[in-house]
Amino acid sequence: MRLRTILVVMMIAAACGDAEQDPGAIEPPVSTAICCSTQDGCYHGVESEGDCELLAGTLGAPGAVCDGATGTCLPPPARPGQCCHVPEVGVCLTGPSLNLPACVRAGGTEFPSGATCRPDTTCALVGP
Repeated sequence: MRLRTILVVMMIAAACGDAEQDPGAIEPPVSTAICCSTQDGCYHGVESEGDCELLAGTLGAPGAVCDGATGTCLPPPARPGQCCHVPEVGVCLTGPSLNLPACVRAGGTEFPSGATCRPDTTCALVGP
């Protein structure tokens, strides 16, 4: 199952960008899910540190969350952006360059903008 999870996750996301942390960002609840930044995107909810290594990713610090504006693991609060939840593998992906059509083909639910990864690895819309 782990290899299948990794393969599905790898086919979903596209490259991440970089930006500075926004002090006005929304702060989600503290997460125990593992955050993994890769060249392909930010994965919230990978099963282990080893899975992050298999994705050629960089493990986020404990409590780190996927930032939707940058697609990287950062301390909370996370800024909203594109978001994709794939329930079959229990992972949430964020980042400005996510391949949302690939997410949908993999059985995911897309949020084109204004969403963050929740601690349970689902996407949540952030509103005013």
